[in-house]
Amino acid sequence: MFFLKFLLIIFLAGLFIVLFFLFGVISLVSKARRQFKGQTGQTRSNTRQNNNGQPVTDTRDPEQASRKIIPDDEGEYVEYEEM
Repeated sequence: MFFLKFLLIIFLAGLFIVLFFLFGVISLVSKARRQFKGQTGQTRSNTRQNNNGQPVTDTRDPEQASRKIIPDDEGEYVEYEEM
């Protein structure tokens, strides 16, 4: 019976040490993430990958990025006929 209690105490101590280590790693990662976000400056950036897998970063304001590029009065409608 004493041996089982001893194993339980060892198990709980090991579990506590592992959880403490994981909490430390998670806090370090979140701290580094916050620090990195602070270094990028005030501009908002939207990063995505193109077809070749290379990153493309858009640093425009959301208002400017969502505006139309071609005005409504430019271009004409061409009817499509399937041959």
